[in-house]
Order: sequence, then structure tokens, then C-alpha cells
Amino acid sequence: MPLPLRVTGIPVGRRVRRLHFLHNSSGGRPTAGTVVGRYVLHYRDGQSVECPLVLGRDLLDWWQRAELLKSEGHAMVAWQGKNRKTTGTNLVQLVKFTWENPRPSAEATTLDVLSAGVMAQPFLVAVTVE
Repeated sequence: MPLPLRVTGIPVGRRVRRLHFLHNSSGGRPTAGTVVGRYVLHYRDGQSVECPLVLGRDLLDWWQRAELLKSEGHAMVAWQGKNRKTTGTNLVQLVKFTWENPRPSAEATTLDVLSAGVMAQPFLVAVTVE
């Protein structure tokens, strides 16, 4: 089943210092450093800010080995497990990524998840605001 290219209008409705995402990508293995999507945080004053999702820094393909995640990012493997397509020692995984809001004193209204339209598409399982 294909993933949607965009999910918009996820309600936030508060000031946010950080956002913690449980996510990853699926559907291909582009080169590390490829922007596979972005989060867009919208504010009450009509402004918005984008957070690009860079493969190898902020997320992986969920089939890739955890050690391919670069240590300079704000991401870490949070869960590994098996599904009906895993075999042997292969695992799928979810990554926890933390993003610092550049405007923590402004009220955030909504969050969008946008795919870059490349072969690998980001998917979001959960988000927590702090």
C-alpha cells in the first residue's frame, strides 16, 4: 500500500520547545544525504518553519542497519522488530528524532508531514511536543 505524499493539519495548539518524532521511511534506498521529506510547523501568526528530513541523519529506510544512522544528527533507533517480510537476522526499525523549534515562544497551530516525492517516503508513527 503506497504512503500518502502529504498529511496536513495535525493539531498542535500550544507553544513548543521541541518535537519528538517516532518515524522512518519506506519504499527505496536513495543515497544518504537525500532529503526525503519535511515537517512544516505552522504558527498562530501565519508564519511557518520547515524541518527537512535527511536520510542517514534524521531517519533511515526502515530496513537499513541502525549503524548507518549518522551520530551528528538528533536521531536514534528507538525500536527494532520483525514483520511478516523479515527473515533471519533482518529487522525493521523506527527512529526517534528530536527537532528544536526555532520559535519556542510562538504558539504552534498545526504540523504537516510532506514527502519530497523521491522513492523513499517518510512515515510518522507518533509525535510528542515538549
